[in-house]
Amino acid sequence: MNKIMKLSYPRSWRTYIGGKKLDKWLDLEKCEDSDHPELWISSTTQSISIHDKLEDSLSQVTNLNNQFLKDLIEEDPIKLLGINHYNKFGTSLGFLTKIIDSYKRLVIQVHPNKKFAKEHFNSDYGKTEAWYILGTRDNDSCIYLGFKEHVTKSYWEEVYYKQDIKNMLECLHKINVKNGDFFLIEGGLPHSIGAGVFLIEVQEPTDLTFRTEKISPMGLPISDNLIHQNLGEKVMFDCFDYKTYNLDELLKKCKINSNLVKNESYLESTLLDINEFSMKEVNVFKEYDYFNKDFSVFVIVDGNGQITYNDEVIDVKKADLFFLPNTISNVKFISNNMQIFIETPPKN
Repeated sequence: MNKIMKLSYPRSWRTYIGGKKLDKWLDLEKCEDSDHPELWISSTTQSISIHDKLEDSLSQVTNLNNQFLKDLIEEDPIKLLGINHYNKFGTSLGFLTKIIDSYKRLVIQVHPNKKFAKEHFNSDYGKTEAWYILGTRDNDSCIYLGFKEHVTKSYWEEVYYKQDIKNMLECLHKINVKNGDFFLIEGGLPHSIGAGVFLIEVQEPTDLTFRTEKISPMGLPISDNLIHQNLGEKVMFDCFDYKTYNLDELLKKCKINSNLVKNESYLESTLLDINEFSMKEVNVFKEYDYFNKDFSVFVIVDGNGQITYNDEVIDVKKADLFFLPNTISNVKFISNNMQIFIETPPKN
């Protein structure tokens, strides 16, 4: 499969409302907040939701008759993913990219690490994730991360059973965010995205989430399945990492500073390069050569230009999404003003 694949725009149902800023980014005629506030990119991961159809969470390849990316990979995984990746990870991409836009705060939640996910869900992946803030709706937009120093497991259970949301939020650090901020949220770390945050996320490829609020900030009742994934509250509480932090310690752990390479043609920022996935931001002023190891995912965040490869030329613009298969070893981006995010799989 020697072709760059252009991807669809799956919009998944969530327990929170948002998406208006995402609609604007996609240049839709009608922009409004709804219960489908997330765009899933290069997704071969089905959402845990009774509301979603397959095309609401699984990516389709629009320049290959809208076939599901998942099906194409399963038909020819070595050509699309590469032999090294396939030998270690099978047909899983090993990561999932999303764009998220919150109108109201998300419920407080936690995701499992790999060990917990394997033990309780028989999953090879937990849900460590990273957030790059693309924008906010106002100057007070924030995220909530990590337990403060006064929190114990017994106290966390106490405020949960009382459904004391005010004190639940007081257990977490509130961090105001702005465009360009970047955070790593490891499995086990409690968190919530605040109201008015627009971000791009890269994560391990699961939809495993424990939630601690039985009523969402919008007044939506949260089912037991969505709270504790049918494992029970006792198991849910074991998923949390109860290590506590002061704010400086938390920011040192979670807020990531990029490594920059700048020249007259581009600015390249390596945001994250960990075992679970890698992510970089590239701002192209003239041209940028990209060399593909296994496979990659491109998100054109802003601007327009061209991608050239194998004597082919593709015109690209803001909000275009692409999967680059293993069979294409290098591409060139050409533009006088284009912002690109590139996500790559777990390390072999």
